[in-house]
Amino acid sequence: MPGRDIRFQNHYLYHIFNKSVEGKHIFNEHRYAKIFLNSAQHYRSLEAQIRYSDFRRLRKDIKDEWREKVSKMDTFKVSIIAYCLMPTHFHFLIEQNQDGAIQKYIADVINSFTRYYNIACKRVGPLFLPRFKAASVTQDNQLIHVSRYIHLNPYSSKIISDKYALTSFKYSSYPHYVTQVDDPLVQNKRVMELFNYDKKRYQKFVLENAQYQQTLEAVKHTYKW
Repeated sequence: MPGRDIRFQNHYLYHIFNKSVEGKHIFNEHRYAKIFLNSAQHYRSLEAQIRYSDFRRLRKDIKDEWREKVSKMDTFKVSIIAYCLMPTHFHFLIEQNQDGAIQKYIADVINSFTRYYNIACKRVGPLFLPRFKAASVTQDNQLIHVSRYIHLNPYSSKIISDKYALTSFKYSSYPHYVTQVDDPLVQNKRVMELFNYDKKRYQKFVLENAQYQQTLEAVKHTYKW
């Protein structure tokens, strides 16, 4: 993966995003979104010593053992604070826990998913742009705004028309933040502690900005920013 200006540091937060080649719609099919998220959960752990494609072929009892290993937080080389899958791209709000972990993690997830997708669709070649984008998140105020931006993506892009329907959007960490839905991919403590772990307070914070963010998104596309 080509070099970049940003230097990833342990225990710092980053907004990571990448899009498909030629604007290809990928995650509008449930099976592809599910495989991508399962792969993201698998490669997060230092215990993921086998490829996710090999893991999927294991017997159920062995799978369960592996799943227990890779679910232990003290094995996570990265922590996913928030995420959202859009038809043509993905967002992660991510913390690095080990040197070089973010680059390795994103490469593993993308390569694993691309292999699966290419076999399923009988295609060859890359599926995402070779260089993902990254922005440092260094302040609490920035952290909560980035999480809100990520969670509002489906509404801002008009994939869903009702902002309250964000709670049922399957390919985002937002339901985990504001409902009782459990998402094993997400560790949202660093955001939610800023809201005293009050789900309704966080939901209000997100939804109050929904219309404004949707307007900005429309302007961006109009002028091709």
